[in-house]
Amino acid sequence: KQWYQRRVRGRVTCNTLFYMIHSSKRMYDNVLKSNWDQLKLCTIVGNSFQSYVTHTTDSCLLRLVPHLFRSTDHSNEVELPKFVSYPNVFNNTVIINFLSSVESNEIFKSTFPVDSSQDEMEIIL
Repeated sequence: KQWYQRRVRGRVTCNTLFYMIHSSKRMYDNVLKSNWDQLKLCTIVGNSFQSYVTHTTDSCLLRLVPHLFRSTDHSNEVELPKFVSYPNVFNNTVIINFLSSVESNEIFKSTFPVDSSQDEMEIIL
């Protein structure tokens, strides 16, 4: 399977490290949604989810990336050291471990629909 696509999806079957530096919130959310009931098998190296929660309104996160928003209650973030020579590069990079898996249920899926027709604009350089 090709994990690193625009719409990352796929279920893991063993402990898996996702290297997702500077990925979009939607890509993170797709990985989480696909593995919601087995998050304890997933580790992500990427942007801080806590930073998203701190700097984005709850209603926006719930509408666009509900799994990312909800996963922060089940995760632990370890900040990676900053590059001293380049303080603005990778300054928000963490390792995210999930403390437990969350039972998948239809209530969660139906409560927070994601409308793919309203994709947020991304600029990828």
